[in-house]
Formats: sequence, C-alpha cells, structure tokens
Amino acid sequence: MVFANTTAGAEPVTLAGQLVTAVLDAEPPMARVWSPSQAQPDLGGILGSWWTEGEEIVFEVRDNVLWSRIPGGLPIADTRFVRVDGDRFRAVVGREGGELLEITRSPGGVVARMHFATYALTRTPTAFTNLLD
Repeated sequence: MVFANTTAGAEPVTLAGQLVTAVLDAEPPMARVWSPSQAQPDLGGILGSWWTEGEEIVFEVRDNVLWSRIPGGLPIADTRFVRVDGDRFRAVVGREGGELLEITRSPGGVVARMHFATYALTRTPTAFTNLLD
C-alpha cells in the first residue's frame, strides 16, 4: 500500500510496483536441492553433532565429501576435509584451514574420540577438566 500526500503528479501504482520488485530482488536464492550421497560406512561414527569449547560442530557428508558446520553459523565457517590417510583428514576449505581432524577408534573400531586442530571433540558439551583423560 502506498500513500501520497500531494497533488503534484504522484504515481502510487508505479511506486508500489517498484517496491514489490525491490523486495523480490532482495530475497535470498532458493536452497540447493538435497541429493543423497553414496554410503560412507567408514564415516558413520564421525557424522553428527560434536562439541568443543562449548560450541557445537556438526559433521556431515555433502556430495560424498566430509564437511563440518556450526549450526546457526555463517556458511563461510563450513569446513571441507580431504582424507590424508586412514582416520586423518585435513581441512582444505573453511575454518582452521590446513589443520588435521584425527579420529581415535576403540579396539572394536568404534569412534572413541576426535581432535580437530588438536582440540578435543566430544559428543556432549563437556567442561575442560573432563577432557584430560
């Protein structure tokens, strides 16, 4: 709705059209359509929410590549990893670029711990004193 308090040639219909166009142009682009990745059984214990220093980090697979993101964070902080060997990955895009993600498995092969850039990751928020064991 447009109001104009003038008799000097105001064109409220034109202005209303320009405002609608400006709003539509400012809309963010549609999200990319999700497509399933190939099964990644060796990443199964890695995927999902982990915590470090009170901050949640979610590990996920995008287009068959391991990524991490901070829920509610900016997409620029999303991190892409490449496998270095076995259970070691290097951050190649995003935060902590160049740093290692290291997975420690129990004797049964279950993911027991993870460290990213030497910071311990846990499945639940944990006080620093509990990370020393």
